[in-house]
Amino acid sequence: MKRKLSMLLCAVMVLGTLVGCGGEKRKETTAQSVDVNASKIEDVVGENGTLADRSELSLVQIENPSVTSTSGTRMDGVSYVMIYNPFIYKEDDGTGFERMASQSTGDMSSQIIVGMNKAGSLDPEIEIPTVKSQAENDANVDTSGVNRDGIRAGALDPSYNVNDQHDFYHSDITMTNTLMSTFNCVYSGSYCYIWSLNGSVNTDQAQQMGAEFDSRIYNQLTAEFGPARFTENGGKVNLLFYPMQEGLGGYFTMADIFSSAECPADYAAQYGFNLDHAIIHINSDYVVTNPDYAKSTMAHEFQHLICASDCFTYAETPWMETWLNEAMSAYAEEIIYPGIKEAGYYNQFMYLSNNFRTGQSLYNFDTSFDEYIGAYGAVYLFGQYLEQFSGPDVFSKVHNYWRGAYRADITAADALAMALSDEAFSTICDKYTYSPRIYTELLFGGSFDLTLSKLTLDFYIETLKPDLSNLYGMEDQMRSAMLYTEVAPVEIEGGGRILVATQNGSYQIPADADPCLVYIGLNSNFEVVSMFSVE
Repeated sequence: MKRKLSMLLCAVMVLGTLVGCGGEKRKETTAQSVDVNASKIEDVVGENGTLADRSELSLVQIENPSVTSTSGTRMDGVSYVMIYNPFIYKEDDGTGFERMASQSTGDMSSQIIVGMNKAGSLDPEIEIPTVKSQAENDANVDTSGVNRDGIRAGALDPSYNVNDQHDFYHSDITMTNTLMSTFNCVYSGSYCYIWSLNGSVNTDQAQQMGAEFDSRIYNQLTAEFGPARFTENGGKVNLLFYPMQEGLGGYFTMADIFSSAECPADYAAQYGFNLDHAIIHINSDYVVTNPDYAKSTMAHEFQHLICASDCFTYAETPWMETWLNEAMSAYAEEIIYPGIKEAGYYNQFMYLSNNFRTGQSLYNFDTSFDEYIGAYGAVYLFGQYLEQFSGPDVFSKVHNYWRGAYRADITAADALAMALSDEAFSTICDKYTYSPRIYTELLFGGSFDLTLSKLTLDFYIETLKPDLSNLYGMEDQMRSAMLYTEVAPVEIEGGGRILVATQNGSYQIPADADPCLVYIGLNSNFEVVSMFSVE
């Protein structure tokens, strides 16, 4: 995926200063040993003991008049237009600023073809799985009584044998209440225990699941992403099997990531925290009805466990944004079980989601939406795209950076920018240009927000290309299914886009459109022919 748009330059002149890709640099920082509470890097993050340099390779001022335009500019020779909001939506910001960063398309009356648009929501013929994002799983997890200061590791490192019993907290079948129940150990392997609630899995089934985890999932994902907490000194992953609501494969929760030294016993009992154990919850029903789904769910949730474990090298390291966390879990499934998401129609959810058709952000896993399965489809495809764009080690580098950054303000944008190969970082910065107005009015918050914004734009463009057979599910009918269904203005979230079909091969950018949008003109084959942003 090294296609370049040579007509699009990278650098811009902002307030008289020449900058490249927003002035972002991947600074070289030598690894050094520091106190765990100091905001410094301790472990090796990049290659050869340093963080890779992320300075821009070329700084070029905008000179090509075909790249930017003024409000009301007419785009000719375009069959379709993608309208993209380049801002970065942040799910964990309590100020509401990111939500306010939605941008309006303005009135598109007489601009687009409505009759060929595909209205409606997800295809009713596709069986939609029950999904709970990591954010939703942890929405009611109150960690205010947990003390991570200094990172107190668990000292129990419990060991079990088959037929042992242990009490674990878990969700009820409705996924709304937390219960404590006694589980029986039905498998003890090299890297995991299988625990069964009330005979939900028998010995043969436990052997099948446990052997799969030991022989394929554990070794491959720890080699790819790093260790899970409570397993580094011989501890094992505890897989709790019990019935859950139909359609839900399993889950991991932050309530299961703390040690007894960090969380008082009375607080753990009050809020249902399992302490000192590496734990994944799996729906036992699928061991019988769809064992392949149960296996891929083990891989998916194990990545979530590893991702949470990354936050325990430094007391102030934040939890990773949900969208990137989910993308990496999808990638974990894909590398062990290639095509598993295609078989489950996940590849189509981005294209058939009404929310995504109307401008939902790639980064938005807000659980107040009644339909956010499209976000799962989008991040699953994004994971495939990112691996092909930067290389198969990109998510390994994300994990390494998150563990070694020793920063309280680390973001997904930072981690991805540092994880990209040098070629990919240079390419994405050189490939697209935004107008100076976008830089000054959107005020990209993090040091690498602009890199992520351009990476997301490139992802959206790549998923439209007719020859992109290496991403699952790319079919012509899916492209037309994404077309926006209204002529009225639409509020596009930061990191979201809409796709419209033009009338008579032209599109007049509405005078009442918000200024900080990017317009990508496409021909009948969905190939880029022009790109505009408003001056």
